Amino acid sequence: MGAFTREPDLHYTELFDDPLVAALPVQHPLAARAAIVAADLEALPYVSYPKVANAHFSRQVLNILAQAGARVQVGHEAKEIHTALGLVAAGLGTTIVGRSVAANNRTDIRFVPIADLREKSKVLAVRKNGPAHSLVDAFLARLREQVPD
Repeated sequence: MGAFTREPDLHYTELFDDPLVAALPVQHPLAARAAIVAADLEALPYVSYPKVANAHFSRQVLNILAQAGARVQVGHEAKEIHTALGLVAAGLGTTIVGRSVAANNRTDIRFVPIADLREKSKVLAVRKNGPAHSLVDAFLARLREQVPD
């Protein structure tokens, strides 16, 4: 997955590729499966996020689902991921997140792999261009150490 920006003074450091998983209400039958396919997501309204002009992530995820043959219907739009996950937990739909979001997250949502999605989300660290900063560099190095292979 990629992104566009009009901010020329930013420096991007790629941290890792994050597989996409479905966030499902724990009470939904799909949540009991070890894995689902993208078309299974048609059973619930889709919660799209972020709800901002030119939200690249939301458009890209919907395109990835469509390419996998899923015709999801957007039932809700959330400004940010935590609101989207709250709507999922309330049983109002499903959404897609990176697998890293699932680690140590909510217990009222089940994060399920999507067997027919190969696309991953790139996680980037972003900072202003300029001289290197030893604390920032140490922080990024520590983040990279934490990424599972």
